[in-house]
Amino acid sequence: MFFFGEKDFQQILIVQKIIDESFHVTNLVRCETIRNKNGLALSSRNKLLNKKDYNNSNIIHEMLVFSKKNLMKIPYKKIKAHITSEINKVENFKLEYFEIRDEKTLFEIKKNSLNVGLRAFISVKVNSVRLIDNYLLN
Repeated sequence: MFFFGEKDFQQILIVQKIIDESFHVTNLVRCETIRNKNGLALSSRNKLLNKKDYNNSNIIHEMLVFSKKNLMKIPYKKIKAHITSEINKVENFKLEYFEIRDEKTLFEIKKNSLNVGLRAFISVKVNSVRLIDNYLLN
């Protein structure tokens, strides 16, 4: 039995496919992402952040929550533009990507939808530290 945190969601899908194809008696257990008080997903990389960057990292979770709240209110392109703008306003923060994808296929959605299993994925470079996260939207 293997336990994987949903923080590394894409990795879960790859490992599950390998298990399904080659190791039928092995189980993969998905574990919910554990977050600190400000919403940042726990990661060994967090200790590489200085105090100011660590405190500002709450913007990542805030933007994931924003995407969930606004999925059916604002066009997808405007959600992406807003998140890009908000993240890049923070000193030392640079958005690498923000995408909403189908949870099973990882295909990016083209327009707002309430399809089952949509997940937002984000990567932010904070100085030289790359922080990734994802969030189930529905």
